[in-house]
Amino acid sequence: MPYPEEIFQTEQLNKPTGGTCFRNSFNPTTLREYKMNSSSLIIAYLGGLVLFLIFVCLVVMLHLAYTKMDMLLELFPNSVGVRTLTPLRHGGTWGKLMLIGGITSYVAFPRLYLKNGQLSWEDLQAIPISLRRKLALTQWILVTLVIAMFALYFIGETSLLAAP
Repeated sequence: MPYPEEIFQTEQLNKPTGGTCFRNSFNPTTLREYKMNSSSLIIAYLGGLVLFLIFVCLVVMLHLAYTKMDMLLELFPNSVGVRTLTPLRHGGTWGKLMLIGGITSYVAFPRLYLKNGQLSWEDLQAIPISLRRKLALTQWILVTLVIAMFALYFIGETSLLAAP
């Protein structure tokens, strides 16, 4: 179907310098395709992969929250930080995700929370080794993926991979 003639009309614009230029109001023949170079494609694919892995990590954390939450809360009777976060388990999916994220950060970075008094050493030792490793690993993977996402954004914006 041909386009109406008024779409292809050009307007005469006055430049601030007094010269004249012409601008098409719409011309499909002047539309350009944006083609990504190979370095941009690599950054885009890696960013998509990192984003997918972040969602996988969040799903794993939600699975832990829905299956092991009661056991985890029983393992931290003396920890002030976990008792502060406990009401979040009634906050739906988002609340459970925030609660399991807090618990995994207590397990992954215990020195910080032991020094602040938010975590009890006895509670930390009461966690089974396999569960402690799983919680710490999910936290470290998530932190690494977030850092990777920022690094990919920085590399993409500064065009570090672009050919000279």
